[in-house]
Amino acid sequence: PQIWAWRQGRVKKIKKYFDLVISIFPFEEAFYLKNGVTKVKFLGHPFANTTTKNINHDEQNLVEGNSSITNLILSSNTDIKLEVLNRSIKVAILPGSRKHEILNLLPAMLEAVKIILIARPTLYVLIPVAPTIDQQLIKKILIDSKIDLSKIVIVDGHAEEVLQFSDFGLVASGTATLQACLALCPSIVCYQVSNLTYQIGKKLVKGVRFISIVNIIANKEIFPELLQDNVNGVNIAKYIESIMFDQRKISKIKSELGKVKDKLSYTSDDQKTSPQRAAEEILKLIGSENIPSLKILDSSELKKRLEIEKSERKKKRLEEKESRRENKFLIRDKEILEKIERVK
Repeated sequence: PQIWAWRQGRVKKIKKYFDLVISIFPFEEAFYLKNGVTKVKFLGHPFANTTTKNINHDEQNLVEGNSSITNLILSSNTDIKLEVLNRSIKVAILPGSRKHEILNLLPAMLEAVKIILIARPTLYVLIPVAPTIDQQLIKKILIDSKIDLSKIVIVDGHAEEVLQFSDFGLVASGTATLQACLALCPSIVCYQVSNLTYQIGKKLVKGVRFISIVNIIANKEIFPELLQDNVNGVNIAKYIESIMFDQRKISKIKSELGKVKDKLSYTSDDQKTSPQRAAEEILKLIGSENIPSLKILDSSELKKRLEIEKSERKKKRLEEKESRRENKFLIRDKEILEKIERVK
């Protein structure tokens, strides 16, 4: 529960009813302690353990396909020349993992790219599509935007790798901002909801200056934030131009992101992940005398498991969607038959 942002009175119930709080953000521990919750531990953010190794930008490796990102690109777009892509400016677009986020943000992000492309035609766009989103929706918006499709690479998931490979990011507020931070990818954060939702949110959220968790952790603006009506192609393009091509600004942003990344990590010599530490704390709490040794998964194995789970969830959602569609047609056919009977 993000009680540090809204409905802070809930901390009284947490203090009364809970035996242990395991926080995923460093500032949460201080918040709980300040409010009398003494049994709280920050054990590092889970994402800090699963970020990929730095992508090898060596041109020979890219041309020969000797890196994970090249395999993703080749499987997504067989027409693209990797040596050209490697020498080009690359912008990652992460417009969200919900349909309404895609519809609200992606058109404006693409419009910004179209503006930039006029002066900088070597720019390419990489879009890692979340498993919750149908790629056909993304493709429809791309076609409607009339952007040069030869400049677009759609990748099935793998947001972390895409962000590490890219020079800049346009990201929806949420998990993507954290992924961009851990990939040390300078980015612009966009947030747009209905005006009613925004106004209600402003009333509920207290004591938080920023919308992006990265800026909240840093307690200052590292990622520029564009909200509501400010999310439009012209504004986004201005920010891209003012930041992405200024190496001094880029270096400063990466340095600040490195500091946030360090805050999210848990310094220890045992090489355990945050979930492993959390499991051990829980086992201690329930009085287990013999805590089992927890197998340490390397990041690639853990990511593989997560991708399989995501794929299975996506398949299940598509099956449920198809089932609802079939039921809809059955109901419609039944209604037609009933009308025919009535006419007879």
